[in-house]
Amino acid sequence: MDYNILIGGAAGQGVDTIANILEKGFKRAGYYVFSTKDYMSRIRGDTILPLFVFLKSPYVAIKIV
Repeated sequence: MDYNILIGGAAGQGVDTIANILEKGFKRAGYYVFSTKDYMSRIRGDTILPLFVFLKSPYVAIKIV
C-alpha cells in the first residue's frame, strides 16, 4: 500500500523543512520514498507544494520496447 502526502503553504513558513523531516523519518522507518518539490517562486509568501510518496515495497516499472 502506498501513501501520498502533499504539503502546501507559503514560502517562509517552514513547509520545505517539515517535508524534509518527514521524508527522512519515513526512509529511516524502512519505507521507499519518492519526493518532488514544486517551487512557484522563491519570494517569501508565495506558494510551495512539496509532494512525496512513501510505500513499503518498491514499484517495478514495465519496460516498453
